[in-house]
Amino acid sequence: MSTSTITKSALCKALKELCAQKDYEKISISEITGFCGMNRQSFYYHFQDKEELLSYIYYNELFKNITRGVNYDNWYERL
Repeated sequence: MSTSTITKSALCKALKELCAQKDYEKISISEITGFCGMNRQSFYYHFQDKEELLSYIYYNELFKNITRGVNYDNWYERL
């Protein structure tokens, strides 16, 4: 796993853990980076804002799992 992937995974985990504790709107970038022991510069190197991080989580953890094994011939069966 590359360093970039490890960093992104840590930031994703931090946001998910923090969302379990409080509302998304009340979570700051400083809280996310503090949770995983990074600085804000590391966050902004990978993501523009926390909305981009959330989109990354949705795409990489939800969307990919939903679409795994689904093609145009069997999409209805997979639902």
